[in-house]
Amino acid sequence: ATQATPPGTFSHPSGYQITLPAGWSVDERAAPADVRLMAADRTGLIEVTSGVVTVALDPVSYGAGWESRAIGPSQLLKTKRGGATVKIGERPAYAGTYENAEVISKVVFLWTPGRFFTFAATFARDNFANGEALFDRMVQSLKLPG
Repeated sequence: ATQATPPGTFSHPSGYQITLPAGWSVDERAAPADVRLMAADRTGLIEVTSGVVTVALDPVSYGAGWESRAIGPSQLLKTKRGGATVKIGERPAYAGTYENAEVISKVVFLWTPGRFFTFAATFARDNFANGEALFDRMVQSLKLPG
């Protein structure tokens, strides 16, 4: 991944861009396909994973499969708080919210022609409301190449 460029826009080598939340930075140790963002005060983590796909993927079905593997008694996130179909720009996506005793996470699954995205944010429980708002703005800032 590349460094953020002013004014807080991150350009991924594959061509998409997102606007970084104020006070957040890109963790350069992430795998090349991933973007990991860290809050300056260490109260939150956002990860963006994307990959090339050659078929259309339904975000709701993909999210259900992800939940079956990632949520439950032996996982970091224990329970699902809720989920809904949302729009990222004009594209349908699925957003789920999950929790354990210490953190709350929100995950958004989005298919675009040729690429699938998973946006995941984790915040301390007492910081989730503020964190969710900045995460939602960041996800909505997605700009695709072309």
